[in-house]
Amino acid sequence: MYGVRTTSGTLQVNCASRINLYSHSARRYTSLVFTKERKLELLAGIAWDYDIDPETLLNVLEDRQASAAGLNKSAMYKRLLRALPWQNIVGLIGAEQAIALLTTETIAHLWPKELKEHYERLRTILRGEPVSPSEWDSPDARARLRQRTFSHRWYRAQ
Repeated sequence: MYGVRTTSGTLQVNCASRINLYSHSARRYTSLVFTKERKLELLAGIAWDYDIDPETLLNVLEDRQASAAGLNKSAMYKRLLRALPWQNIVGLIGAEQAIALLTTETIAHLWPKELKEHYERLRTILRGEPVSPSEWDSPDARARLRQRTFSHRWYRAQ
């Protein structure tokens, strides 16, 4: 279990369910709190290619240590964005810090392109900036939609 602290108190939420931060104001949630064990479990999967204790990674994320094996807080945050859903990132480092670290410079280092676009849109929504309209009417979007919809499945039956 983890809790969402709001201005009116704490709401308990099951770990299996997800809170859609797109539909709520970012200011409403002061932090999404994970237990230390849950944080260590998530961090163990993030730095699987480094010989680093998850406890040390947690110290780097919580500013108790500058870096560990060449991973500073910025590099750790980029790894978190590539590997975890947004709700888990908020649970690890808190909503305010997650939003503050979600900058255009950080997003520029992400890949693939779809992930970069996702976090750019999330950044604009959480900071209250105007969101550009979708590209449903662009030729590229129409071609992608046509390709998915009309995948020549009728011709395979002949």
